[in-house]
Amino acid sequence: VLSGLPLHVSSVDLKEIRLHLTDCKPLLEYERIESDNCVFFVCAKVYPMPSTVASVWIFIGVEMPIPEDVVYAMAKEHQRRLQAKVVDNDSKTHRGKGAA
Repeated sequence: VLSGLPLHVSSVDLKEIRLHLTDCKPLLEYERIESDNCVFFVCAKVYPMPSTVASVWIFIGVEMPIPEDVVYAMAKEHQRRLQAKVVDNDSKTHRGKGAA
């Protein structure tokens, strides 16, 4: 599973950026992840603006493996929904032909 969040700060002041990062509740959830199989990543881009203002975008995320049994359960549910959709479409098609 890949999960990430974008953060925007209009300053390059490290103390202000750190304050925004430490106040971000979803980011605090990432800190509580106890799995050793997670990969964390950070990407930042600074865009210069007029009057010495900077637009700083930070994307922080985590990639976590899904247990195999959960993957199989998700695939089974997806297959069930596809089959239900086909049956529903078939019944709508047959109703439309009888009305003509």
